[in-house]
Amino acid sequence: MTDTATHNGQHFDLRVVAEDICFDGIDTLQTTDGRPSIAQDVVHAIIESQLLKKLIAQRDFMTRRSIYVQIETLVENDQRIVPGTAQVSESTTETTIWVQAKTYDYQDIAFHL
Repeated sequence: MTDTATHNGQHFDLRVVAEDICFDGIDTLQTTDGRPSIAQDVVHAIIESQLLKKLIAQRDFMTRRSIYVQIETLVENDQRIVPGTAQVSESTTETTIWVQAKTYDYQDIAFHL
């Protein structure tokens, strides 16, 4: 995720891709801060919640919507996220789930699961 927001080092984390810590070309740990750090933390919270597993092969609209609301609530429980701004939606093919929210310090974050 490329970010153009000004980073002040307030939100800092190790960079993780595909559930593994990233290293650069000289085996130094890569880091992330700002908006990408918050988005990364939120993604990991969603994965760890096991809510995505409940969506597997789930075709009932009301059940899917209930799970989306649970994901939105989880996202908004992060103190860096503005309450009431999280939105979960799916692509028309129901294979990609999009999450958007507004942060206090870095405007919007958006990612897909």
